[in-house]
Amino acid sequence: MENGEEEILATSLLDSAKYKLTEIGELYRIRWGTEEGYKMYKARVQVEAFSGKTATAIKQDIYAKVMMMILCAALAFPIEERVIAESNEDKRKGKLKYRRKINRTFA
Repeated sequence: MENGEEEILATSLLDSAKYKLTEIGELYRIRWGTEEGYKMYKARVQVEAFSGKTATAIKQDIYAKVMMMILCAALAFPIEERVIAESNEDKRKGKLKYRRKINRTFA
């Protein structure tokens, strides 16, 4: 990594001439946010836990859960900005080792 720490990534892309190590690392960083979104959608929102068995009920559940995620993100954004700003200031002053962020698990 850029800060000198060792990073271990696993992949099935074995052709080192075709897939460069630096490119795989960059793709991993780009993809991280997307993967976290899927994790939140499947595990935390429990999108597969439907309240009905008809196509209409399943669609309503999916749309409602997506709407809930959007609403949660919209409400959390200004709070998260403030927490990050305060955390960065505390870290700059030497009061923190790691940056704080909000916990979206139970939001």
